[in-house]
Amino acid sequence: MLTLDDITAGYENPEWGGFGYLGARCSALTSTDPDCPPVPDLVAEADAHLLAEANARGWTEADLFDWLDSKRGRWYGDVWFGGSTPEDRKRHLPDLI
Repeated sequence: MLTLDDITAGYENPEWGGFGYLGARCSALTSTDPDCPPVPDLVAEADAHLLAEANARGWTEADLFDWLDSKRGRWYGDVWFGGSTPEDRKRHLPDLI
């Protein structure tokens, strides 16, 4: 079963290119922009949603990392952290995992 530790381990993976969901997640947690303050609660919600979907699909740690470093993963982060409404998330998230 995949956990939050499997997400955060991606930051240490030498294959991580600095982008994907991991990049969006990092920006969402560390922003110094006063117009876009850090959103740890939203990150926790996005992580929980991702882990539930990944576990339901039977992903391995390798599957998760591949997705975490992908364009689709980045788009997932954009939907969560880019100012989307809950309605936008309901509409777009099923196609991003």
